[in-house]
Amino acid sequence: MDAERFNQSCDRLGPFNKWRVKHRRFSSDERSQLGRVQLVRIEHHAGGGHSELESDAVKRFIWFLLIGSAVGQLYPYEPPAPTSGGGNHLAFVQACNHNITTSTSTLTINIGTTVICSASSNPVAGHLVFVYFSNLSTGISGACPGVGCADTLANTWTCVYDATNGSGYCYSILTTGGSADTFTATTAFNAGGPVISLELSGANATPLDGSAVFLQVATATSWTMASKTTTNTNDVVIGCLSNVSVSQTSLFTVGSGYTLNSDAKISGGGQSGMCEYKTVTSTGTYAPTASSASSTTMTVNTITLAFKSS
Repeated sequence: MDAERFNQSCDRLGPFNKWRVKHRRFSSDERSQLGRVQLVRIEHHAGGGHSELESDAVKRFIWFLLIGSAVGQLYPYEPPAPTSGGGNHLAFVQACNHNITTSTSTLTINIGTTVICSASSNPVAGHLVFVYFSNLSTGISGACPGVGCADTLANTWTCVYDATNGSGYCYSILTTGGSADTFTATTAFNAGGPVISLELSGANATPLDGSAVFLQVATATSWTMASKTTTNTNDVVIGCLSNVSVSQTSLFTVGSGYTLNSDAKISGGGQSGMCEYKTVTSTGTYAPTASSASSTTMTVNTITLAFKSS
């Protein structure tokens, strides 16, 4: 096939007729249009001159370049979309506690290396910090009416207090971390109570899965906390309980499948509290349990909630 017959074949390709073979090389205008890409002409140098190889292999190679370029324009390569990796990314970092036995309307807890926490580390920006508090006071409920949550690192907190249950919680995805932090819940009541914090990594930017569920469990030595139905596949389910009449920490027995960190329980001054947790990988209804090895019965206030994985 000579160059002229090859060019005639290229003309039949319509929009791809720019791929034409010249006897020697593309003109300067054609090189500009093609982005200076040239088809390689294979030459055989012999003696004092040279001659073009008109072999079938050369023809097939040129057609391969032509067709490949056309297909590439019609079906450009698109790399596969990145995947999130799936699974539950939530992980426990540390727990801290503070037992407030005096009458006060400000319930505080220190988080970081300056206090006794299970990891004794400063909170990390991007981590979820959950704080549970209880003083058995009643009279208001809802999204922080009379309850204000704040910390010394000026993070933004969401908080809820339940009047019937007499306990509440606050949480924040920290925008500021790296140093010791003091959290304060300011209430409308003058009462003490246990305060427990949990720090978790791998939480969703909007972490709460639905609403928390409160429940008061009458005098007993074992308790089933409020049932929480999750809507997100990968969660951490947290169950907390407290009382302000019996010191009970060393006698708390964690519920099946849950973890109770040594600093996620507190006792003294005739009151006690605990927060247990477990990570889950399926939606469902979860009701944490706990029990006492003591024959002393207690009325406890419980809360169950779930946070979503990133």
